[in-house]
Amino acid sequence: MFQSFWNSYSRGAAMSLDPQQLLRRWLSDEFALRMEKNPNYSLRAYARSLQISAAALSEILSGKRSISEKRSQELLNHLPHAKEKIATLQESFTRSTRIKQLKTYGSAYAEEMLPKSQNKFMADWRYFALMSLLRTGDFKQHLDESKLAMRLNIPSCDITHLLQELQAEELIAVDRRGILRCVEKVFRSPPLYPKNLLDRRAKAGFKLAAQAMKDPEKWHYVDFVTITTDVKRLEEAQSMIDDFVKRLGIFLSSGEGSEVFELSVNLFSLSRPNNSTRPAP
Repeated sequence: MFQSFWNSYSRGAAMSLDPQQLLRRWLSDEFALRMEKNPNYSLRAYARSLQISAAALSEILSGKRSISEKRSQELLNHLPHAKEKIATLQESFTRSTRIKQLKTYGSAYAEEMLPKSQNKFMADWRYFALMSLLRTGDFKQHLDESKLAMRLNIPSCDITHLLQELQAEELIAVDRRGILRCVEKVFRSPPLYPKNLLDRRAKAGFKLAAQAMKDPEKWHYVDFVTITTDVKRLEEAQSMIDDFVKRLGIFLSSGEGSEVFELSVNLFSLSRPNNSTRPAP
C-alpha cells in the first residue's frame, strides 16, 4: 500500500499535485461524502451525476485512465466549488506541461568532467557561486570585487583569493577588454568523487538553505514527500534525479541570468534497515 505525506513551502505558493492525481482526489473525496450521507449511494449513480460511464469513472478513480484537461473540467463542473477546482487544475496541467518541456532544453555550454586536481572547487560552494555571478549582467562590463563580496556575502579578501585560484586553474580568464570571464563550460564531478568532500559540500548546502529561509530578501522553495520505498528502485531513481537536475538547471539558466541560485535534491532514508544491529537512541 502506498502511503505518502506531502508538504511544501514557498513564499505564498501552494503545493500542486499531478493533475491526474488532483482530479482523482477530488472525485474520490466527493464520492466518499455522498456515500457518507447515503450508504446506498452507488458508483453507477455517481457516474450518472457526472455524465460519464461507470466503467470509465472506475478506471479514473483507480488510476488506470488519464483524461484530458478539457474533459477534467467537464467533470469538475458537476462538483461543489467547481470554479476554484478548475483554476487549480489548470495550474497543475500547466506545471505538468512545463516539466515535460524540460526534455527539449539543451545547454549552450560544453560539459566537462572536473579533473582530480580540481576536486576542491566542487567541495566549496563559493567557487561556482562566484563563477555563476560573473555570468550575470552586472559584471559583463566591469569587475567590482566589493560588489561580488556583497552579493555573495563573502569577505572581500576571500573574493580576491578565490578569483586568483580560479584564474590559475583557467576556470576564469581575462578577455580582450581586460575583464574576468567565466569559461563557457559546465562541470560535473567525477564518478569516484571523494565522499568526504561530497559530504562537506552537502552540509554546506543545507546550511545555506537554512540561511535563505531566514532571509526575507532571498527566494526559497521546498517541496518534499515521505514515502514507503522499494530500495531496489533507488539506483534507477538516482539516474532520474541526475537527469532532472541537469535539465532543470539548463532551463533555469537559459534566460537572462541576474541572480545565483542553488538547486539540490535530497533523497535519504528515515528508517533503519530491518537487519540493523544498532540500538535505538
